[in-house]
Amino acid sequence: MSGSLEPGVRLVLGSDRPAALATVVATVAAAAAMPSGAPGAPALLVVADRRRLDTAQLALIAHADRVHVTTPHGWARTVLERGGRSPRVISRGEQRTLVARLSGETDPRQVRDLADAVRDMQLNLAGPEEVRTLAAAAPTDAVAGRWGQVAEVLTQYQTHMRTYDLVNGAGLLAEAAMAVRTVEAVHSHWRLHPMLIVLDADRLAIPVQRMLTSLLGPSRPPSDTDALLTGDPEGSANGAAWLRLLAQRRQVTVTHQDRAPHPEAVLVPAGHPAMEAHAVIGILMAAREQGIAWGDMAVLCPGRRDRLRAVHRAAQQAGIAVHGA
Repeated sequence: MSGSLEPGVRLVLGSDRPAALATVVATVAAAAAMPSGAPGAPALLVVADRRRLDTAQLALIAHADRVHVTTPHGWARTVLERGGRSPRVISRGEQRTLVARLSGETDPRQVRDLADAVRDMQLNLAGPEEVRTLAAAAPTDAVAGRWGQVAEVLTQYQTHMRTYDLVNGAGLLAEAAMAVRTVEAVHSHWRLHPMLIVLDADRLAIPVQRMLTSLLGPSRPPSDTDALLTGDPEGSANGAAWLRLLAQRRQVTVTHQDRAPHPEAVLVPAGHPAMEAHAVIGILMAAREQGIAWGDMAVLCPGRRDRLRAVHRAAQQAGIAVHGA
């Protein structure tokens, strides 16, 4: 990247999630307006889950050719595919069935607890040896026996998954964290995505934190690359402590995001909740009169779907064609 966006890492601190997305939109818009040294190399935006994925894709619809939006799991799958692997991702139900078979447990509650323990170990990047260490340090024989069972199941589970080229959701993240540690993987990422944006970075699982640590570490190429992370390091989310450590790095520029509305945001009173949808349509029609094409507009309705349906009906009554529901 060049111009006003200096290469480096910028960490936007704050807990106002909508304002964080507004920051991302402004950043991508600024980047899209610049001449890029790598034509066709889009920015990569990583959001916390599929619900935020839909919101971000709508918000960035005007820059769809300049930004690829994904979730941590989608990003992890891409990382593995780039390394020549395409494992099948099993469901939570399939994982519990496999754990029941490997452990010999028949009590559904015990199976669920064992499956959750396996998942927790994967998310903490802990293997059977680490679990056996926990068993050795357990305060009672019962606790030691339980950790020993988890270690045995985890050993068999990992062998089975490698043999049949399978992963569960947590394992997908863990394997991607291992795959992106090499210099070649880091350079490959930055060639494909010279800008990396991570929304809600304080909510990331440990394996995804490790992926980012690798990408933002000493193996990062010296060429123009840019990273933007948003999050709240003083909050209660699991990744807050990691963000605090990241903010201490010398190459990280920290800015604090307050809770004030975005400078370009305008509050439009509807007078009554029943008139909200009609007020929205009035905004769209006013924008159309100012020369903005219908295809360049989008309405985001967080929360209840009945609000989206109300906007859809109001648009139809006004003769406006609407795509999506």
